[in-house]
Amino acid sequence: MGRVSALISDAYIVTATRPLPNDTDARARVTNPDGANILCRFANGARGVVDFSRTATGRKFVQSYEVYGTKGSLLYAYDEVNRLRFYTNADREGRRGFREIDVGPEHETFGAFLPLPNFALGYNESKIIEVAEVVRSVASGRPMWPTFETGHHLCQIIDACMESSRQRAWVEVS
Repeated sequence: MGRVSALISDAYIVTATRPLPNDTDARARVTNPDGANILCRFANGARGVVDFSRTATGRKFVQSYEVYGTKGSLLYAYDEVNRLRFYTNADREGRRGFREIDVGPEHETFGAFLPLPNFALGYNESKIIEVAEVVRSVASGRPMWPTFETGHHLCQIIDACMESSRQRAWVEVS
């Protein structure tokens, strides 16, 4: 989506204190948010919504992305790490719907671990692939994504979220 240019954030703390390690009675004040609701504007004019919670009950970990545009949509859920759902308005009327695109052994990084389709790579395989990409980038001299600039921009977004929540107002992201 590009760079975030402005946002408004409502960050919150659910659990105000936590026990200190190795001490049954002492507690420390929690200073980082348990969750946030964020509306953001991107430099290219797109809009976004981010919602996260570390205290939502019922699931151990949920991560998903939905991107809606004027020509189609993409959906991704970490629970189905090797699947992307794709929708395009270019399909003829009556045939429109989400297609499931699965990564399989035809992709080099997947095939290095599993020669058969319809199996999911796990967290450890994903980390090995990431390390291999870093090594390739260093060896070839070609930059890869994310860059240090990307990381810096993410830090700016986090700072803007905290500032926006304090001010209860929109904040520009530099």
